[in-house]
Amino acid sequence: MVPAAAEPMLADGKPKFARFRTLKNSDRNCSPTFSLMRKSLSAPRSQVKRPGPDIQQNEMAWFLADKWTPFRRLNVDLGLRFDRDSVTNSINVAPRAGFALALTGDSKTLLKGGVGLFYDRVPLNITSFPLLPDRSIVSFDPTGQVADSISYANTIARGLRNPRSLGWNIELDRQVTSGLIVRAGFQERNTVRDFVITPRPTGARGRFHFRTAATASIASSKFPANTRSGGIR
Repeated sequence: MVPAAAEPMLADGKPKFARFRTLKNSDRNCSPTFSLMRKSLSAPRSQVKRPGPDIQQNEMAWFLADKWTPFRRLNVDLGLRFDRDSVTNSINVAPRAGFALALTGDSKTLLKGGVGLFYDRVPLNITSFPLLPDRSIVSFDPTGQVADSISYANTIARGLRNPRSLGWNIELDRQVTSGLIVRAGFQERNTVRDFVITPRPTGARGRFHFRTAATASIASSKFPANTRSGGIR
């Protein structure tokens, strides 16, 4: 189980320079992989309140995967990924594991599952948030007159961190015929340190504060029946 190198998450523009480099050894059971990517963003001057330098992001990823077969009916995949993000100046370690177990001797009934940690990138448009124009929130009274007006500046909290998710899934497959598979499964993903904007009014002047604090949870079930021509792959 070698995690694929993810495509770059772009902001409102294209990276000036992006490069992927992959190195693999010849061992078919243990596959270390390395990738390097650099992105930069130059916002049009009409979209920023003051000119500034280009915003750059350097990312480096390295992961190691191994496949283990303790006995004929069971395959176990183990993986360990390291990610470095120059925006957060952090190195994140993300272990993953998965398995496939044949419940019957003919291998037509399979139990599969996996669990792992996953880290998201910080989009470049978040780091450019303080450069965006300030905005005002205006309140009106019942007669249509301005009752209150607050001007908000854009700020980012110190110590932004990469959002982190814990995901797992379990699935049961049964091959009914050569062209029909019945499948039932469940998967769940819990995310912490997601990005939120919090308005903080202080009199006639306030701040839109960008920080990593939100949490989210997603769970889903599936019960499909898949048909395939030419047999089961």
